Amino acid sequence: MAAALLLSLVPARGQANLHILQKIGGSAQTHIMVDLSKAGENSFSYALLSDDLSSEGSFAYIQLFHEQKFWDSPLFLHAEWRSYGLDSHCLYLGASYDFFTPHGMIAVEPLLRNNSFFEGNHFPALKSDGFSAQLSIITGHDWGWCNLNSFTDIWTAPRDGSGAGWYSEAWLYFPVTDWLQLGGIGCFSSDFAAFTQLSVFLGVKFNM
Repeated sequence: MAAALLLSLVPARGQANLHILQKIGGSAQTHIMVDLSKAGENSFSYALLSDDLSSEGSFAYIQLFHEQKFWDSPLFLHAEWRSYGLDSHCLYLGASYDFFTPHGMIAVEPLLRNNSFFEGNHFPALKSDGFSAQLSIITGHDWGWCNLNSFTDIWTAPRDGSGAGWYSEAWLYFPVTDWLQLGGIGCFSSDFAAFTQLSVFLGVKFNM
């Protein structure tokens, strides 16, 4: 169902990419990911479906968001849904402000987060103790010989006891042909207390 939804979002004039990567060090893990994006004059839509395959099984992740503005300023209204392992779901509402650079952009997103959406796969509900604040910073730059995208989320602890956290990813790729790029993804996560993890994946990206 998630794959069908993502395929339905393949943009006529947007961008779609397939990533296949292998974790470096530690236990063997393969990361397969499809990301789709479409930019309009006053809107931006994004979809991502990924699966981590290891000896312990698989872990799926889905992210869908849409940004819309009704004015000239690069300030967008932001609505987003994420699914972790298909049994934990988060809803995000807020704004995104874009800063443009000579080779790309930086988006700063203050968001209201609720981690109880579809809790237990039941009817959509937002529990009051699942709310917290999140700051997301998104960057995307292309210098021709390489491109770098980064994603950082920092959130406060909701009252349900699930805790605060920090998660960052950096995607670095080097174009080989018009449709093939080589590179990797670095992932950092922390709960600001006892847990910190850094993972590196190397592989390929196919521009579809």
